[in-house]
Amino acid sequence: MSGPSPEVRLFRTLHEEQGFLLATIKDALRDRSAEEICLVTRTSHALRRDYLPALEENGVPCAITDKSSDLPKDKIRLATMHRVKGLEFPFVILAGTNRNPGTELRDETQSDAQAQVDHETRERSLLFVAATRARDRLLVTGFGEGSPYLI
Repeated sequence: MSGPSPEVRLFRTLHEEQGFLLATIKDALRDRSAEEICLVTRTSHALRRDYLPALEENGVPCAITDKSSDLPKDKIRLATMHRVKGLEFPFVILAGTNRNPGTELRDETQSDAQAQVDHETRERSLLFVAATRARDRLLVTGFGEGSPYLI
């Protein structure tokens, strides 16, 4: 497919990233219905800890996408990279795409070169699948040190 290039924004802090995302989502809601927007993170923990509270505290209607298909039509979708496989949204935001120690191999397995290569391949593939869920617009954000898989 073709379309506009993804927008990639990296911020110094989570708070700065959250502020940018709030402004971007509120702006997008002027032209799109809420269910056309999906904010995606690598883990459920990051989704629930870093993004859901910030959105809810600022009046952004949102719902976590789970195995249920009965989501309200008037809320943006929040999901993990694993959950969006096979789905499609007009506007996808990949948030928190920073270097995350939680998704890296443990020290004892990093000595195994093949395990490291396999891990990196899976992480790149997961990021690719999540990014290709965007039909019209893809925004990739993070804070701190950016993910090495965005290079």
